[in-house]
Amino acid sequence: MSAECSTLAAERDAAIAQRDAAIQENDKLLVILSQYKRTIFGPRSETLDPGQLSLFTITAQAAGPAAND
Repeated sequence: MSAECSTLAAERDAAIAQRDAAIQENDKLLVILSQYKRTIFGPRSETLDPGQLSLFTITAQAAGPAAND
């Protein structure tokens, strides 16, 4: 019985160590993924398309006379 308990305890400890290693690897991969996302999507989403400015100007000019009435 004692040998069986020590075997089970060793298996449990090995499983816990494996789980902890997997959690650490997962955290590392999540950091890398967030860096890639920031690299890919960050600059593009933060830039302003010149066409957007002209749409704003056209909308403001069209709303200008109507707002003065």
